[in-house]
Amino acid sequence: MVQTDRNRSLTGETSAHPLLLYIAISLLTVFGILQAEIHRESLQGVGVTISTQPADGRFLGP
Repeated sequence: MVQTDRNRSLTGETSAHPLLLYIAISLLTVFGILQAEIHRESLQGVGVTISTQPADGRFLGP
């Protein structure tokens, strides 16, 4: 009997594809940024400040 991929998942020898991990981390990062923007006022209420002022030009690249 030949061992298939389905049997491999039962033994715990699987790993996620690197591209899938990259996509998942990217989506979670975007989701976190959007949540911070949506809840900006409540975050400022508990003391977390999000600056709306642009960065000084001296600190930006050419």
